Amino acid sequence: MQPRLSKKAERWEEKLQAYLDSQGLKHSSQRVKIMQYILLLPGHFRVQDIAREIQSVSPGIGAATIYRNIKTLCDAGIVRETLVDQDGQTVYELLDDDHHDHIVCLDCRQIFEFHEEEIENLQNSLTQKMKFSEAQHRHVIYAHCDFLRAGKTGAKAKSARKS
Repeated sequence: MQPRLSKKAERWEEKLQAYLDSQGLKHSSQRVKIMQYILLLPGHFRVQDIAREIQSVSPGIGAATIYRNIKTLCDAGIVRETLVDQDGQTVYELLDDDHHDHIVCLDCRQIFEFHEEEIENLQNSLTQKMKFSEAQHRHVIYAHCDFLRAGKTGAKAKSARKS
């Protein structure tokens, strides 16, 4: 039995169906299974990782099908490419209304989200000064974690990072 999807997940499914209809694409159970799996993820993901996991529970879904459907989910405005990790792999996340930027720890490979209004204001000021109208932006900081170098790990590092 599959876990019940949240109201938000149901809206994502409706959005996918509307996109497929508008593009004349067929509705498939494989596409729905892939999206449902992604909707249950806690955060960022790499296609390579989820392909293995999806195939372990649904062996009939091939890797090529998963890759093609990630592109469709991006085109539908459900998933977006977030960044490229230090191994050159694209990292994705659900597209939501909350704008945020990312810090990638080069030591533990975790991805941390942040929103800093001062950075946003500087970016807006810069685009105006240079006579541009921003369409979108991505801000990713790749860094080494001071907490790991200091010997703090897990909950200690997360707790110290918030203060």
